[in-house]
Amino acid sequence: MSGGLRLPSTIAGVGESAQKEIHNKWSTYESAKNELETKYGMVPPQEPDWAPPVLSLKDLTESVGKDYTEKYLQLTSWYGYLSEVKSRVSAQVLELDNEMKQVEATMREKMRSHSTKTTRAGEPKAPPAQEMEDKIRLDPRYIELGIKKQGLEQMASMLTSRINKHEYEIKLMSRQVEIKRTEFDHSNREGAIGGNRGAPLRTPGESRRW
Repeated sequence: MSGGLRLPSTIAGVGESAQKEIHNKWSTYESAKNELETKYGMVPPQEPDWAPPVLSLKDLTESVGKDYTEKYLQLTSWYGYLSEVKSRVSAQVLELDNEMKQVEATMREKMRSHSTKTTRAGEPKAPPAQEMEDKIRLDPRYIELGIKKQGLEQMASMLTSRINKHEYEIKLMSRQVEIKRTEFDHSNREGAIGGNRGAPLRTPGESRRW
């Protein structure tokens, strides 16, 4: 996920030295990651020791105490882990996106400056927009960056789906805890009221045996 991108030896549209310069300029992911690790202790996340949990109807209706707590912990652990992984994927997408924009702008400028077409006044005329777009899309380096970006965006999309699922399940379990607490408090109040109504009257000095 964090490996460097391979630079092709020949690059259509943009010279190799210019491409390396662009790549180095926008390659900030590793330095940002290292700074977070060394200054703030944000080391790469470790996958939880248990398999991704599956929340069932039984978990919500029958689990109590330790079992309920363990399931909740598993969900929050995976939610936190996947959220951190997604943030690192998104950071790399940002880096690739900016590099691609710079490659695109460099190629457009080069095509405009080397255009053999001129206006009626004899001034250089830029190639048609679609022609420039096609050349950019077919550039080997631009394709390489696009494939890398697409793969990361696909990962981010799938991670988002799983993160949203765990977030919903965590909220659902939290809601069930509140419902059970409310039912428990209500039951206790009813029991207290019922017990007081049925208790015999006693004098202040008489000992309590109930």
